[in-house]
Amino acid sequence: MKRQSSLIIGSITAITLGSVACTTPSSSDELQLMGTTWELQQIQLNDGQVFMADPPQNYTAEFTEGGEVFLKADCNQVAGSFTMEAERLLSVALGPSSLVACPEGSISDEYLRFMGTANSFFIREDELIIELKFDSGSMVFSPAS
Repeated sequence: MKRQSSLIIGSITAITLGSVACTTPSSSDELQLMGTTWELQQIQLNDGQVFMADPPQNYTAEFTEGGEVFLKADCNQVAGSFTMEAERLLSVALGPSSLVACPEGSISDEYLRFMGTANSFFIREDELIIELKFDSGSMVFSPAS
């Protein structure tokens, strides 16, 4: 009976440690987030709305090792800061911005609004996925070419 209890406890410990290892941010994700210029491809909301970045190079994000983020939102430039925590949690605080009126069809306002609601991130097949707060949607980025 004692041996069986030890096996069960060992199995539970292995499962628990395995699940923790799966959710801990990898340094490779963090390194890929920083030092890359990311081009927005689309914003997909869970209510079915989709905002396409056209063209993607007009909507970029650069995250620095110093905790700064620089965004190009169509015809505007925005500086801000970001923090990362365990389990790939991401918080973005937008700061100073140029105030140019963008042309019709721009998703500049939506891009900035949703970037300010970033909750977490992960990198999958070279795409940066930023999940929005309250499980409301996601933003998909690709590395700039």
